[in-house]
Amino acid sequence: MARDKDEFEYACALVRLTSYEMAGWDPLVESNQFIENVMALAQAPLEPDARLRLGLVAYCHIIEMEAPCHMIANMAQIATGERYTCDPFGYGPRRLKKPSRHMRLERMRELLRAVGHEAVADHMSAFVSGAIRNAFAHSQYAIRDGSFNICRGRGMSIGNTITHRVPIEEEVLPRINGALAFWHGFYDHWVESRLAYKENKRVRARIAPDGGYEGIELMADETHGLYGFRGLESGS
Repeated sequence: MARDKDEFEYACALVRLTSYEMAGWDPLVESNQFIENVMALAQAPLEPDARLRLGLVAYCHIIEMEAPCHMIANMAQIATGERYTCDPFGYGPRRLKKPSRHMRLERMRELLRAVGHEAVADHMSAFVSGAIRNAFAHSQYAIRDGSFNICRGRGMSIGNTITHRVPIEEEVLPRINGALAFWHGFYDHWVESRLAYKENKRVRARIAPDGGYEGIELMADETHGLYGFRGLESGS
C-alpha cells in the first residue's frame, strides 16, 4: 500500500533513513541476533522457571524497541500520502517529550485506522504489558507456584481487577509468545521487502527545493537488497 503510493518514501521507511545510519550501526539487525541468541539458550534442557526468565529477557527487549513502531507508523503515514519522517511520534504539545509505549501504540492505532489496518495495533496492545516489563526490568518480581509476582509498584489489570499475582500460563506466556510471533513476522517481512529489490531502480521523489519531484536512484544488489539512494540530475 505504501509502496504503491510513493515508492521513494516507502524506501526511506524501509531503510529507516537518517543522517547517521551506516554499516555496522543498525540496531534492528543487532536486536534480531540478540533475540535469536536468547531463544537458542532457552531451547537448552533448563528448568521451566529458567526458560521463563530467558523469555522475559527477549520480551522486554522486543517491547522496548523503537524501530518496528517507527517503521509501521511511517508506512501508515506514507500510505495516506504523507512523507517519511525520522520522528513519526513527535507531534502535538508533547513533541519534545519521548513518547511512552502507550502513547506510541495509540498514535500507531490512529495512523493505522486511516488505512484500515488498526488490527496491527490491537495485536501489539494484546501482548504489551508495562506491569510485567517494569517488574522484571527493575528486579521487582518473584516467580513462585505458577505465578509472576509483582513485588513492588502497580500491579497488572486482569479483567476488572488489579493484581500483583499474575498467572504465568494464562497471562505471561501468551504475551511472551505474542511478542516473539510479532517480532519474527515483522523482521522476516522487513528482510523480504528489502531483498525484493535486486538491482538499482530509478524513481521520482519529492526532493526538489520547491517540494516538486526529481529523479533519484534506489541502490540495491542481489545480496543485500535495498541499501541506499543516489541522486540523479534534476528532472531525470
